[in-house]
Amino acid sequence: MTVSFSNLPSQLLLWAWCPTTMEQKRCVDEISANESVCGVEMHLMISGHHVESWRDRIVRERARKA
Repeated sequence: MTVSFSNLPSQLLLWAWCPTTMEQKRCVDEISANESVCGVEMHLMISGHHVESWRDRIVRERARKA
């Protein structure tokens, strides 16, 4: 889990990765259960796209040589 402070002194931002939506719901429920938490907003990333760069090619080429 990643924690970040925002420019709003009363807010704390959290980022977390969960392998399933059930695990995500459990995390949200646990955070929401804390009495000092006023609200929780969750976002779900459905898919992602990796764009290959020159760094990816270098790693792949060097791995073949090893």
